Amino acid sequence: MRTSYRLASLTKQFTATAILQLVEKAQLDLDTAVAEVLPELAHSASGARVRHLLTHTSGIWDYEALLPAGQTEQVTDGDVLTLLGRANQRYFVPGTAFRYSNSGYVLLGLIVECISGGSFADFLQEQIFWPLGMHSTLAYQAGGSSIPERAYGFSGAPGVFRLTDQSTTSATLGDGGVYSSIADLARWEHALTQAQVLSTATLEQAWSPAGLNDGTPIPYGFGWYVDTDRGRLRLTHHGETMGFTSAVVRYPHEQLGVWMLTNCTAGAPWDIAQSVADGALALLERVPVAPAAAGAWPFRHFANR
Repeated sequence: MRTSYRLASLTKQFTATAILQLVEKAQLDLDTAVAEVLPELAHSASGARVRHLLTHTSGIWDYEALLPAGQTEQVTDGDVLTLLGRANQRYFVPGTAFRYSNSGYVLLGLIVECISGGSFADFLQEQIFWPLGMHSTLAYQAGGSSIPERAYGFSGAPGVFRLTDQSTTSATLGDGGVYSSIADLARWEHALTQAQVLSTATLEQAWSPAGLNDGTPIPYGFGWYVDTDRGRLRLTHHGETMGFTSAVVRYPHEQLGVWMLTNCTAGAPWDIAQSVADGALALLERVPVAPAAAGAWPFRHFANR
């Protein structure tokens, strides 16, 4: 329960929460231009707004595609900013398409730093984790922070697993650098249910499908995939990085959340999470719920997950 696992992209909900806290304090606006806060991106993020980063509609290039061949040193958030600042291309005009973007969430972490005047890791600790008693949760920085009960990541097949805990992209924070435990995530689940970290109105906005410039809806809000499953609002996310695979499914109106953390590359914890959620829904509603009746998670519809 207290062992901390790397959350990978489940981190994005915390990054989005940090941004939305700044918005609620009127220190930032969702329509603030990215280049206004990060002038290094005046060219590569032209036209992109904060909301575009949150909803993966910025069109900003994938920083992993910009890494030099043979890269061995870990990439930091500052390195990502430099790489993107040099980029002379983008995938599309902001707001015209959806493309899942780790770059966007690294930039959101950097925006938190610029607005708050402190480190992103410290902001998460001081504004989210510590107030909620999430003492096993932090944005991990090698050489700068420690995790007392840390799970290390592995890859391979049964009987031949090998340690694969860190990769060249494991040092970036806003897109996937948070570690947490099931005990702490239970506190987080309660905080979301009780609107302790953001107002109910802001959470409703975060949990609503965003739209493209032409009004076309997309299955993503702010840090969450959003869809309707058998008449219920469903929030999902997955996380995949070398050594760790994770998943969460939440039905907020039913006050039901299922979190699955593993310290192994590959696997499909989202299938297990959905199956557990189906069983819980059956108990809550006292009617049969066939696991096969659940719709596929939205991320499966996108190749660049």
